[in-house]
Parts: sequence; C-alpha cells; structure tokens
Amino acid sequence: MACTRYESGTIEAAGYESGTIEAAGYESGTIEAAGYESGTIEAAGYESGTIEAAGYESGTIEAAGYESGTIEAAGYESGTIEAAGYESGTIEAAGYESGTIEAAGYESGTIEAAGYESGTIEAAGYESGTIEAAGYESGTIEAAGYESGTIEAPGYESGTIEAAGYESGTIEAPGYESGTIEAPGYESGTIEAAGYESGTIEAAGYESGTIEAPGYESGTIEAPGYESGTIEAPGYESGTIEAPGYESGTIEAPGYESGTIEAPEQQSSAHTT
Repeated sequence: MACTRYESGTIEAAGYESGTIEAAGYESGTIEAAGYESGTIEAAGYESGTIEAAGYESGTIEAAGYESGTIEAAGYESGTIEAAGYESGTIEAAGYESGTIEAAGYESGTIEAAGYESGTIEAAGYESGTIEAAGYESGTIEAAGYESGTIEAPGYESGTIEAAGYESGTIEAPGYESGTIEAPGYESGTIEAAGYESGTIEAAGYESGTIEAPGYESGTIEAPGYESGTIEAPGYESGTIEAPGYESGTIEAPGYESGTIEAPEQQSSAHTT
C-alpha cells in the first residue's frame, strides 16, 4: 500500500486527484475523497460539486451517486437546500436525481424545519407525508434553534431522534442545546453514523466532539474553528485530521489503518513516499 504524504493546501483521500473545499472561515484548500477526480468536495462516487460551510454564501455538493446539486448550511444565502433559517432549497440523497429532499427510495413528501417556509422530503420507501420515515409510528423533531424533540426513523418506535435502526444517542447542531440521534445500525452515541458504534460530534461553533463514520470504530473531529480532533473514514480504524486552519493531525483513507495521510496508490496531485 502506497503512503501518500501531502505537503500543504491539499488533502487527498482514497484515489482523489484534485478538488477544493472551504470550511467555516476558510479561504481555500483542496480535499479529495474516495475515488473522486475533481470538485470542491466530492463524496463517494461523485464526479464534481462544491460545498460551503458556516458563513459561506454558495456552493454545491454531491452525495452518494449524485451528479449535481447544491447545499447551503448555517448562514448561507442560497442553495438547493437551506438549513437553520433557510426558506427553501433542494437536496438529493442516495441515488436521487432531484427533489427538495429525497431520501432512500422516497417518492414525495413534505417537511418543514427550523424557520423554513416549505419543502419536501422523502424517506425510506415513503410515498408521501409531511414527515414519514421508514416504518415510523410517531415522533417529533426540532431543528435549528429547537430545544428538544423526538423523531422515529425506519423501524424506530421512539427516541429523541432515532435513525435507521438506532436505539439511542445524542447530537448537538448549530444553536441546539441538546438532543439525541441514532443512525443506521447504531446502538448509542452522541452521533453514530453508518455502522458506527459510538462517538460524538460538534458542529458550527462547537469546541470539541467525536464522530464515527461508516465502518469506523471511534475517532474525533473538529469542524470550522476547531483546533484539533480525529476522524475516521470508510473502513478506517483510527486517525486524526485537521482542516484548513488546523495545526496538525492525521487521517486515514478507505482501507487504511493508520498514517499521517494514506491515500490510494495513485495520487496525481500529491507526493508519494
């Protein structure tokens, strides 16, 4: 396995060649993830896209198998999806082509979030509903600026936020005070993601936290304005990463176990050691 060591201004992971990403207050930078060729941020199988976080004005992002789309987060002015205080927007998830928010196999639906005026969301196998999640019976959720709430996702029966098969967990989002969320197959954690067992994460304005990503066991990550943290990527076991403005850190890419940055054998814009 080749170990690709970056020198500056770039972060290339699993087979990326180039790309750029800007985070809270960042001015520029580049990051490449699993198999991406270009984009200000490309994720799992994306071809191109851009994303701007905390304080950004515009940008686009493509997720799992998407070809295009836009998303704006806290403090954004426009985008195909606006969060916390947004008025409207659209986002495409897992294999979606279009929709104000279409999730795993949904056809239609509507949902309104913190300060939103309108929008639509489709969840696992739903056909319609102001908020219907895969096999949920009931629940409530409060977003941006909410203090508490509960929601049930695919197969959930109850929870302050339970997602695909989660049992319990907690998460804090921009302006949130507290809450819990469970993600697919998670049992507990302040936030557990695809196949994670536990972890915590703090977003916009957070000071510290930890998060585990698909297949990760543990790790921590700090977002815009963070000083340090660790993150594990698909199939990684451990590692640390620092984003624009960070001082130091390490990251492991798909299939890596450890390293200051281990990327696939091919990296066009990095020096292989």
